[in-house]
Amino acid sequence: MPDWSAYRPQVISESVRQPALNELVKRARRRRRRRQGAIVSAVVAALAISLLIGRVPSFLASPRPAGPSDPSAFETSAEAAIDAYQRSGMAFAASRGFVPLQELTVLTAQSAEKPGTFALEDTFPREADYQAFLHGRFSLAASLIDSTGTGDVVFADDSTTSVPLASARAAYAAMDRSDPAPNCTGDECVDLVVTAASLGTVPLTVDRGQATVPAWIFTIEGLRAPIARVAVATSPAGTEALRTAAELLPDPLLGDWTTRVERVTPLGGTRATALRLRLEFTGGNCDLSRTGAVYEHLTAVVVGVNIVPRQGGCAGFGVPSSYDVDLNAPIGDRVVLLVSGQPLP
Repeated sequence: MPDWSAYRPQVISESVRQPALNELVKRARRRRRRRQGAIVSAVVAALAISLLIGRVPSFLASPRPAGPSDPSAFETSAEAAIDAYQRSGMAFAASRGFVPLQELTVLTAQSAEKPGTFALEDTFPREADYQAFLHGRFSLAASLIDSTGTGDVVFADDSTTSVPLASARAAYAAMDRSDPAPNCTGDECVDLVVTAASLGTVPLTVDRGQATVPAWIFTIEGLRAPIARVAVATSPAGTEALRTAAELLPDPLLGDWTTRVERVTPLGGTRATALRLRLEFTGGNCDLSRTGAVYEHLTAVVVGVNIVPRQGGCAGFGVPSSYDVDLNAPIGDRVVLLVSGQPLP
């Protein structure tokens, strides 16, 4: 068994070179060398001054915090993602064969023009209501039952898996993630008032495609349609409702390490034997560099890709791309996660 406690994430940077960019890269390097020379001169001057005044300048004495694109930032995000995944109850749900790949608080009003899709205007009469939904701002004006039970998740091939169900009160607690700030003004003070709840089902994207999943259907004051919360529980006791890892994480950093890895493929073997993974994602012809990373834990493997695009406009987006990373040990039964805590199929 590998010594996970001593392991650190592998971060490899790949320069993506193209004939049209060669001159730009050369110019950037020349500018960087000039800047580095200027920085060295400034540091030498600062040290000379510090000898005269008997004090080291603050920018030399205290190193700056690591940026989110640094390997240490990826490691921190990966550890947080694993912790959130473990607390969310997702591992228990996966043991029952239920692996959701989307949010668990969902709309119920399907578009009349495009069945299977959901139009925001069919549910939210105001932008303020939609923002309250996004931030999980709910309040309760109804008595919710505490009873639990069991139900079936029905997959697209008509196979089923039995899951414990959380109570309506537990499901409400899972989707009620924030309150209006004490000093809020205007639309920021809006929350969604729950007036009733009933048990039903909702369509949900899972690792096996689409599934019909038990859910509590909440009637919301002033909305045009109810909002649903998946009713699957985190244990047979049914005392807590399933959450996504993202709901237990702080707001994610934008840009760095958030390129969505869409698929992970073992190379030279299977999940049980391969020591190399191919991370598949959407890149662009104008990417200056791509950095791939993998962080291994006893129960999970976290993968990430960071892209540095060329400054200025570029029409070459939406290009299927891949990046290969090495593992300390095969994936095996470990779950593969993004830094958002989202499991990958």
